[in-house]
Amino acid sequence: MSTTTPGPTHRLSRQAARRLFNGMLPLATAGRLTLDLLRDLSLLLQNQLGCDAVEIIYHEQEKLWHCDRRRNESPDFFGSTLRPGDDPVAAMVRSLRLHDGADLEWLLKPGDLDSTQVEHRLADFSQTLPPGLLLGPICCGARVEGLFICRRDPRVYTTRPPAEQLMDLGVFTGLSLSHNLAQFQLRERIKELSCMYAVAKAGSRPHEDLDQTLNAVVELLPAGYLYPEITEARIVHRQDQYHTPGFVATPFCQRADIVVEEQVRGFVEVAYQESRPELDEGPFLREERRLIDSVATELALIIERKQAETEQRMLEKKLLHADRLATIGQLAAGMAHELNEPLTGIVGFAELLEEAEDIPAEAREDIRRIERAGLHAREVVRKLLLFAKQIPPRHGLFDLNAIVVEVLSFLRNRLDKENIRVDTCLSADLPDVPGDESQMRQVVLNVVVNAVQAMEKGGLLSIETARDRDGRAIIMRIGDTGPGIPEKNLPQIFLPFFTTKDIHQGTGLGLSVVHGIVKSHGGHIAVESVVGQGAVFTVTLPMTGENAHE
Repeated sequence: MSTTTPGPTHRLSRQAARRLFNGMLPLATAGRLTLDLLRDLSLLLQNQLGCDAVEIIYHEQEKLWHCDRRRNESPDFFGSTLRPGDDPVAAMVRSLRLHDGADLEWLLKPGDLDSTQVEHRLADFSQTLPPGLLLGPICCGARVEGLFICRRDPRVYTTRPPAEQLMDLGVFTGLSLSHNLAQFQLRERIKELSCMYAVAKAGSRPHEDLDQTLNAVVELLPAGYLYPEITEARIVHRQDQYHTPGFVATPFCQRADIVVEEQVRGFVEVAYQESRPELDEGPFLREERRLIDSVATELALIIERKQAETEQRMLEKKLLHADRLATIGQLAAGMAHELNEPLTGIVGFAELLEEAEDIPAEAREDIRRIERAGLHAREVVRKLLLFAKQIPPRHGLFDLNAIVVEVLSFLRNRLDKENIRVDTCLSADLPDVPGDESQMRQVVLNVVVNAVQAMEKGGLLSIETARDRDGRAIIMRIGDTGPGIPEKNLPQIFLPFFTTKDIHQGTGLGLSVVHGIVKSHGGHIAVESVVGQGAVFTVTLPMTGENAHE
């Protein structure tokens, strides 16, 4: 190796070296993407060393970054991912444009080398290069992880800096890249952990429903990504979508499935709205894949927890409702039994008085009013006993069509008086239904009266009976053209003592009794309503095996 001491014209001036190193220091502390730092380093080298072209090859983890800057040309920057088993040194040499790489693999030979050995290699190798070509290894610790090559005009720069200065430049460049990477990774980890913490915190708010939680979570996701200013996100759960205001599906997206109880319920997706350089997974970092997978897992836990909370509230509501029903039932039964005896006496003596002679006409009319009021009160008591299940059902068979005809006949005068038209469609081949005929008469009467009361200005009462598709049940539909039932009242329509009528118009027991009777017959009752168009009550009653397919 030559030991000639270079003169002042051979080495960088102290001021130039200081400017070069001082220029690298603020660039290295910014903590940016490595490719962005290489852009600035290449420009710095080009300006401070007076180069026409600068090329930097740098191996970082599994990525090979290549920066090629030439005067009066658009700079070329790209990154490529090394395949398993690739030799980083060979890959770096293949990527070079300023040199054919004939002996570069010897210079960049990997291994635990100290700076003196690399410097000796570089000094020997530099003797083979033309004066206008500067070359130096980028060292990170004891390993050579890259190379910079600068081309200068040999007519202006007839000599090159000594190997020790090129080594210092390469070492300082390596330190800058390593420090920048550490700052970059630290900042990104803080962003990702902060995002996960915010997601977990949003999911733990006790008074928010699932929709509110998912809307809050989707707004948190862009801040966890490398380019938050162009990041948009969306969450899809079943048929519902939650997304940031500017979300548009693009080719630059990352997605993870939301798996709840081993079933895919939806997905979480993050999309860049503009193209960005290729990183570990398209334009995304490896850590961002872990982030979105963690978010999807956390969302699955949130969904499970919210579902459990909803089920618990429903169960608590049902238990409270059952407890209230039991208490109301006991109270109703006690009241009914206490009232039955005096009401029987009132009605009985009123009937006896009505048969007596020499009673003035006005007094006789008053007695009839007493009798009617007593009968009405006794009917209320009967409903209370039925609601409290104090009246056992009488088992037998009944003709549902005959009950409908009987009820309509009983109410004919009222229907005509209130200008209500009746449209019936009763199936002719309807078999008899097992159950209590008197209780089922109560069902039809209560639902029809309820429909009549809803049509204060007249309307259409429709009643239909038919078999279901399987022939195992009978369906009765009773509809009206009244004002309909508000959606908020539908869940409470069959609750005891729930009524929207004035206090003198109803007790709120009619539909509750209907619901109890239908349930005791093994059937079910449902209501459909559109405000302004009326309501339809559908009663489904099962048939026995003997008459199910008659």
